[in-house]
Amino acid sequence: MPSRTIRTLLLTLLAAVATHAQPSSDEATLRQLIADHQRASEKGDLRGLVDIYASDAQTVSLSGKVVRGREAIEADYRALLATASTRSGRHHTHPTDSIKIEFVTPDVALIEVASVNVGGTNAAGQPMADSRVLLVTMWRKTAGQWLVVYQRAIPAPTA
Repeated sequence: MPSRTIRTLLLTLLAAVATHAQPSSDEATLRQLIADHQRASEKGDLRGLVDIYASDAQTVSLSGKVVRGREAIEADYRALLATASTRSGRHHTHPTDSIKIEFVTPDVALIEVASVNVGGTNAAGQPMADSRVLLVTMWRKTAGQWLVVYQRAIPAPTA
């Protein structure tokens, strides 16, 4: 094989490896949205917490409570932000190493991510223990915007 052909083959192979090693633009966008959502929780930012949900989104809590529609999800977040524990600093985080993204189609992503409640104090003023759940979420890209259409909290796997 001529050296030019080998070089072309190697460059093509390296480009393919680099493409698979780098997250896609959509994956990077989704990771950024998750990070932004975490920051909104840290700041108590209602809009930042709610605006990732589609108007027809549905959430299912660990206890099985089903909430349908962004307006109802917003009401739940508003109530959460008004609790004493949240006012004392309780918020959730999404560790980046817990994020698993699978594209079902180019416009639908299934994402699993840990949600860890941290900080805050209880009614007696004592620090609250961290608690962790796993969120299984489905995101849909519509008109170039990724939004959560379904979210279910399940018990976090034990290590």
